[in-house]
Amino acid sequence: MKISLIYEYLVEPGGLERTIANHAKFLEKEGHEVTVLTCHKSKVTEKLLFDGLKINEVSLIKTPFVWINILLCLAGLNTLGRVKSDVLISYSFPSNILIRNKKSCKVVYLSHFPHFLYLNKNEKNEWANTPERKVSLFLTNI
Repeated sequence: MKISLIYEYLVEPGGLERTIANHAKFLEKEGHEVTVLTCHKSKVTEKLLFDGLKINEVSLIKTPFVWINILLCLAGLNTLGRVKSDVLISYSFPSNILIRNKKSCKVVYLSHFPHFLYLNKNEKNEWANTPERKVSLFLTNI
């Protein structure tokens, strides 16, 4: 079975990134053909967590800026139309948007409720310590 795991950016070796890498390794071990899809990846995170796994950066236009790559991907400038998978596993709301028109079986993996549901304003600002998280925080206010 061809299985694709999708998350919009892989830039830090955080908890969700470790979960995605572990899922990919477990699925490969069970004999599935696994690809991790993302709009932006960092070489450090790729080497630390995803070494040996197939990662496909789906953004058509690649810039050094994560948030630009994500926005371009969400605007449709991506190669997801060429992705042929039996199952797509999504790890975030933006990823759900990216795969909404795919005809494959879709699985939404929710590891925790989004931060904007339970953090107070000061905690949200403290959490938003990277440009990617600042974009997420901005989008939650809309």
